[in-house]
Amino acid sequence: MKKLMIAVTAAALALPGAVWAGGDDDVEALKAKLAKAQKQAAIVAGEVKTFSNVLSLHPNIPKDFTVASGEYCFFGGWKGHHTHYSTDPAHTHEDVIDFVAAEQMIAAGMDVDGLPIYPGILGEMTSGQWYFMPAKDFEPHHGKTPPIDLVIRAVDLDS
Repeated sequence: MKKLMIAVTAAALALPGAVWAGGDDDVEALKAKLAKAQKQAAIVAGEVKTFSNVLSLHPNIPKDFTVASGEYCFFGGWKGHHTHYSTDPAHTHEDVIDFVAAEQMIAAGMDVDGLPIYPGILGEMTSGQWYFMPAKDFEPHHGKTPPIDLVIRAVDLDS
């Protein structure tokens, strides 16, 4: 049965005019959607490969913060850059969160005095906005207090 479904699907994709009752415009729209889906699948495959490579080289880098915030973390240490990934992006607008040591950003020319102060509450960041978080403030995504100043940015993948 599985082989039959694969064959039918392949035929439907290869010969849309033969199984699609719509006009030429509908066929072209379907082809455009298929091309977009194939491009997205290639991007995802590349991302999965990148994650696999990182994990094979650094098996201790992922951290489970699902109890604190519903996120997993690729944690390389406080003094660099690390990223959190929501386990359920449909229920937050903080899908991917970057945490960067402020010292690096200041050295590169960032004026952290002009940034809003990190709100310190889950779900309160604006997508794409950088925030400054002074050392010793509680950080809820980790459920702990970082030892250094950070700049933090959340991204909502749906926007």
